[in-house]
Amino acid sequence: MNKPEQIQECKRIKSLIEKLSGINNIGIKSKKNDIPDLKKIYCKLSRVQTNAPYSIIGSILRANYNHASVLYSIRKFDELYNNKQLNGADVYGQAVYYLNNYHPIARDRALLNDFLQWVFDEKANIKMDINVCDFVDIYLKIKTSKQ
Repeated sequence: MNKPEQIQECKRIKSLIEKLSGINNIGIKSKKNDIPDLKKIYCKLSRVQTNAPYSIIGSILRANYNHASVLYSIRKFDELYNNKQLNGADVYGQAVYYLNNYHPIARDRALLNDFLQWVFDEKANIKMDINVCDFVDIYLKIKTSKQ
C-alpha cells in the first residue's frame, strides 16, 4: 500500500470510528466522552490495517499528534485491552467487524476472533449493539449505490 492509499485508509478508519461512536471529531483535545480511548482505537486499527507510519496516523487525527503520541496510544490500547479496561470496546468491536467483513483490505481475522472471544466472555459484561452493525450495512449499501 503506497502513501496516498495509507492516508485515505486512515481517514476512512477515523470516519468509521466517529460514525460508530456518535462523536463528530475524535481528534479534538478532550478527556470527555471516551475520546482518549477512541483515539487509541483509531491508532491501533490504522496501524494494523494499513501499516502506515506513525506520523501519517497522527497527522490524520490532529495536526500536533506526532509519532510519539501514536506509539503511546497503541501501547496504551494494548495494555487496556489486555486488562479488559478499554472504554469504547463496543466501538472497537464493531469497527473490527466492519473492517474484516466489508472492507477490501480485510486481512487481520485473528484480531477479530480475539476481540469476539473477549466480548462474549462473561467477565467482560459487554453486549455488542447489533443495530450499529445494521447501520454499517445500510450505510455501505447507500455508499455503493451512489458510486
